[in-house]
Amino acid sequence: MGRFKLIGVIVVILVTCCSYLLVMTDQASSILSGEVFRPLTASSKTKISDTRSLADDYKMSLVYRSSSDIAPVPEYKSFQGATWPGRCSPHRHIVFVKIPKTGSTTVSNILLRYAFQNDLRVALPAAGRHNLTIRNSNYDLHADQFDSTSRAKYDIMAHHSNYSREAVARIMPADSVYVVMLREPLTHFVSGFNFFKVGEKLGLEGRGQLHTFLSSRDLYKSRKVPNLINVMIKYLGFPTSPNKNITSVNDFLRIIDKEFDYVLILKYIDEGLVMLKRRLCWDIADIIYLKIHKIKATEYQDLKREGEDPAVSQLLHKLSKKDYLLYQYFKRKFEKTLLKQNDDFFEEVKFLKETNEKVSTFCKARSKDSTLNIRACNWTRGFTIRKPHCKLMKLTNVKFSVLLKNKFSKSVRNDVTRRIL
Repeated sequence: MGRFKLIGVIVVILVTCCSYLLVMTDQASSILSGEVFRPLTASSKTKISDTRSLADDYKMSLVYRSSSDIAPVPEYKSFQGATWPGRCSPHRHIVFVKIPKTGSTTVSNILLRYAFQNDLRVALPAAGRHNLTIRNSNYDLHADQFDSTSRAKYDIMAHHSNYSREAVARIMPADSVYVVMLREPLTHFVSGFNFFKVGEKLGLEGRGQLHTFLSSRDLYKSRKVPNLINVMIKYLGFPTSPNKNITSVNDFLRIIDKEFDYVLILKYIDEGLVMLKRRLCWDIADIIYLKIHKIKATEYQDLKREGEDPAVSQLLHKLSKKDYLLYQYFKRKFEKTLLKQNDDFFEEVKFLKETNEKVSTFCKARSKDSTLNIRACNWTRGFTIRKPHCKLMKLTNVKFSVLLKNKFSKSVRNDVTRRIL
């Protein structure tokens, strides 16, 4: 009998402890989910539901004002002919070819946030992979809960991937908007050299690493480091072996020009985002961003100075001639498009820059103010940001993949969401 009493006491203690832990977990979840933040002001008229998961709470970290809050504004047309606000429907099928070190993480984060907040299907890399790799003319994808019940295609594709129109068409809708971002080849090369720690991996020291690297075929062809020569055009699918349909770089450029709706240029990222926003009939709130890979390291600054050496530029131009032709072709085209824009367009670009500054200041601040309110105007319905949204804006593709895969599973796991955010 004494043994049974002892077991009974232990059971009572365990039940009590578990109950206490459940209460503490709920409290911790409330803190992480933003419930301790200052309530939204009455004037914003936004409502945040009682969320049951951290993923849902982060999803609600950006809230648009209701249509009743929007003051009437004059109708205007974008260069594509789309009108805003309330006179077109948001387009939600986007293919973004993410090329490393072109500023693509910023655009990718914008698209993945939009997908996350609007419950869209995202083409995600297969388990254990960070990139969308092509196997037998098909992308190797993560199998989500939809696969067994539906043959529906995906809404958004925004991870690193080599472009193949045939492979993309198999997973994305026919009305998808195709987008890619390019960067000036020299700064692209320097950024990649620094990011992938090429000098360190190849045993290069001191000054002149860029010149040494570009002067040696053994170095720039080394399998110890990623390829840094003609990277952009290869990601877009330029054949590495003879192809009967593509006899020259110019042929290939015409194909890309025909197949892509927008070839953005990093130098004009804000202008490009506004063009894309108008084409997609989105809100300014949908394209705000934070700089994710902002580098201030001394080593990188030294490499940037090395890149200013004309000899380095000449060597790279000779080796990456195809990338230079690609960049120059689409930079000229983009600048011609810019010249056609009216004052309203550039005012919106200015508004985006100013809004991004406000968001950046808000996200860096340690003050108790937990919301940022942006009033309605020509380019937005008006919206409110809560602190958790800052974390979403800083997520790289790898972490966003985990978050989205968790969201697509049959049950949302808060422990996974906490580790990511």
